[in-house]
Amino acid sequence: MVIYYRNYIVHADHATWNDASGVIEARGHMMIDGGPDDEHFIADHGTINVFANTGDFFDVVGTLGVERNPRGRMVFTAPNPFALTGREVLQLGQGHYRVIHGTMTTCRLPRPDWRIIAQTMELNNGVAKTSNGYFEMFHMPLLYLPFATHAVDVQRESGILLPYVGNNTSKGLILGEGFYLTLGRSADLTLASQYYSKRGWAPNGMFRYRGAGEDFGTVHFHSLLDRGLANPGGKPINQGGVDISADGRYDFSPHTTGVVDAEYLSSYIYRLVFEEDYAIAINSEVKSQVFATHEDHDFWASLRANRYQDFQSAAVVGDEVRILHLPEVDVESADRRLGGATSISPVWWGFSGSAGALSRHDYPSFRTTAEVPRVDFYPRVSMPLHFYGWMFRPNAAFRETW
Repeated sequence: MVIYYRNYIVHADHATWNDASGVIEARGHMMIDGGPDDEHFIADHGTINVFANTGDFFDVVGTLGVERNPRGRMVFTAPNPFALTGREVLQLGQGHYRVIHGTMTTCRLPRPDWRIIAQTMELNNGVAKTSNGYFEMFHMPLLYLPFATHAVDVQRESGILLPYVGNNTSKGLILGEGFYLTLGRSADLTLASQYYSKRGWAPNGMFRYRGAGEDFGTVHFHSLLDRGLANPGGKPINQGGVDISADGRYDFSPHTTGVVDAEYLSSYIYRLVFEEDYAIAINSEVKSQVFATHEDHDFWASLRANRYQDFQSAAVVGDEVRILHLPEVDVESADRRLGGATSISPVWWGFSGSAGALSRHDYPSFRTTAEVPRVDFYPRVSMPLHFYGWMFRPNAAFRETW
C-alpha cells in the first residue's frame, strides 16, 4: 500500500489513514520518504502524523537530507546528510528527533566507516547531541564519549574536537586534543596540541579565510618543543622546530591584487625528522614572496618582497644561504604604437624595469651589507613588417643594470 500526502510518501504492507487527525498507522516493511527534513526511514512498523510532522517508528534505518528523484534514485539534498539506526525513533516536529538505543554517522549505510553508539540521542535545530556514548571505527569501539555533538546541516559550530590517540616508534605514545572556533561566515581557526611521550609537546593550528570572489587566506603552523633525543655520548639532541606557512590573495580593486606565499622554517633537522611527506622532507629550500600588482591600460607596477633560504647542512646550525629582495619595485608595459593608439606610426615601443634592495648571506664566509641597491632598465622598440604573408619584427633594445 502507498499513501501520498503533500511531500510525504508512505509505503507499507498494511496501513490505515485517519482523515481527521492526519495519522497514518503502518505495519510491515514501512518506508517513509519526504517531509520537511527530506527523511528516508525504513522501519518495521510505526505511526506518523503528517499534519504535525510527528511520528513514532520502530527498528529503524534511515537518513535525513535525502530524497527520491522522479526516476526512483536517492539523491542528497544536504551537503552533510545524517544517517541513523535505532530500536525506536521519535519524530517530535520539524527538525527534532529522538533516537533510542541507536547509532548516528555521516557515512553511507549499511557499512559505515565510523559511527557513534548511545542509548539516547537527540537531534534538534541541526545539531545531534548524545551522552555516555562510544565512538566506533570499522566496527571497533575506540573511545568513550561522555558528551558529544555533531552538526547535521552545513552550519559550523565552535567546540572541542575528538581526541587523537596513536603510537609511533620515534614519537612514542601520542595523545592529542584540539579546539575549533568559528570566526563568522568566512573564517575559522583550529588550535591543537599533541604530546609525544618520547619527545614532548607539539602545538599546531590552522586559520582559514574565504572571501568574496577569489579572495582567500590560509595560515598553518606545526612545531615541536623537543626535550631532546637521548644521546649516550653526551647531551640530548634537540630536533625540535617551527614551520609556519601562509597563502592568500586579496583583490583591493579590479586592477590591484595582493598575494602572499610565504614560509618560515626554524630548523632543517626538524623537517627531516618529523615531516611526514617525503617530497617536503628532503627539500632544503624555503621560498617566500609577498607582492601587490596594479594594472592600468597595459601598464603593470608591482611591489614585492622575496626571501630565499637553502639549508646546506642539517648538522651545523646556520649553514645556509639566504637571499633577500626587500623590497623591490617592478614596472612593465605592453608594446604599444609610437605616438598613441590613433597614430599610424609603424614603430612600437615598450619597456620594463626594476629597483630593489638585495642582500645575500652564505655561511660562514660571505655576507653582503644589509641593503645592496640594484636598478635595471630595459626599453625596447620594434617595427613589424609584412611581406607577401610573411611578418618580420626587427627589434632594438637597450639595457642597463646598476
